[in-house]
Amino acid sequence: LEKQLKGTRWTPEEKTIARSIFHALDVNGFLGQDLEDLAGEHPDPCPDCLVQYQSVLRRVQEFTPAGIAARNLQESLLIQLRDLPQSTDMREYAVVLVQNHFESLVARNLSVIGQLLDVSGGEVQDVLQLIGSLNPRPAAVFREDVAAYVEPEVRVRKHHGEWVVELLNSNLPDIQISPNITRYQLTAATPEERRYLKQKELDAKLLIEGIAYRSQTILKTAQAIVAEQLDFLEQGEVAMRPLVRAEIAQEIGVHESTISRVTANKYIATPRGVFELGYFFSSKVQTTYGADISSVAIRAMIKEFISSEDRRRPLSDQKLKEMLESKNIRIARRTVAKYREAMSIPASSDRTALLLKVS
Repeated sequence: LEKQLKGTRWTPEEKTIARSIFHALDVNGFLGQDLEDLAGEHPDPCPDCLVQYQSVLRRVQEFTPAGIAARNLQESLLIQLRDLPQSTDMREYAVVLVQNHFESLVARNLSVIGQLLDVSGGEVQDVLQLIGSLNPRPAAVFREDVAAYVEPEVRVRKHHGEWVVELLNSNLPDIQISPNITRYQLTAATPEERRYLKQKELDAKLLIEGIAYRSQTILKTAQAIVAEQLDFLEQGEVAMRPLVRAEIAQEIGVHESTISRVTANKYIATPRGVFELGYFFSSKVQTTYGADISSVAIRAMIKEFISSEDRRRPLSDQKLKEMLESKNIRIARRTVAKYREAMSIPASSDRTALLLKVS
C-alpha cells in the first residue's frame, strides 16, 4: 500500500491521512476503526476533517488488492464487483444483490433472491458463484503464514490488589556488541579502518539505545492506557471509557504519531484476553446527562442486549436504540445498525429467518 501511495501525486496532507488509514486496517484488510474516530484523532483537528478522510478513503479503496480498506464485508464485495470488467457475466445482478439485498444474500434464501432479482434458479446460482469467487479477506494476499500467533509485548496483572504493567522481555531482541570490536580497532592496519570500526561500534550502541527507548515507550504507553481503562479490566467492555491517542501522547510527553506507531500491531496480555493496544482507543458519545461514554462500551451493550433477547422476537435496531436511551445514551438508529454490523450481527429479520431455518 505504501508503494502504491508513493506512486500518487497526492498532497502531503492526503498522504498523512492515507497512512493513518493503513495503520487502522485489520488483518483482513478492513478498516477496523470508525472513520469518524480516525478523523477525530487527526494531529490538526479541523471542521472538515471527516470529509477529507472520506475523500482519501475512497481513493485508497482504488488500490490493489481490490476490496482493501473497505469498512465491512458488504463494501469490500461491492468494490471487487465494480472492479470487474463490465462484460463479466451476472456482474450487474451481483452488484444489485450485494448493494440492496445483502441480508438476503447472507441468509442464502435462493427463492427470495430469485424474486428480488427477477431471474431463474440457475441464474441465481450463477450470481452466487460470481460472488463466491470474490475474496472476503483482501489482505490475505499479503499474509505468508495464516496461522500466525500473537506474542504480546506487555502484560498487565493484579499484584497485591494493584494492577501492574510489565514488559515481556522474552519477546524483545537481545543485542550485544561483540567484545572483539576493541581488539579489531587496536589491530587495524590503517587510521581509516579504525575510524570505520569506531563508527560501526557507535552505530551499534545507538541501535541498542533505540531498542531500549522503544521498549520503554511501549511500556509507558501501556501503563498510561491501563491507568485510563482500569474499569475495563474490572468490569469488561461495558466499562470502557472514551480515549484518544492525543491524551496518552500528552500524558507521557511524546508526539501523537509516536503513540500511533507503538500501538499498531503491539499487544497486551490481560486477564480478559490479549488485545492490540489500539483497541483501547475509541470515540466518545455524550449521554443525556452530560457524561461521555465509549463507542466500545455502547457496542458491548448492544451485544449484551441481543445475546439475552427473546429468540422468537429479535430486537430491531429501533428497539435497541430505545433500550440505550433508557440508559441515557442517545444515538441515531443508523448508528446502532452500524455498530451491530461492525460486530457481524445480522439484522433482526435475518436472525428471525435463521431461527426458522434451524427450527
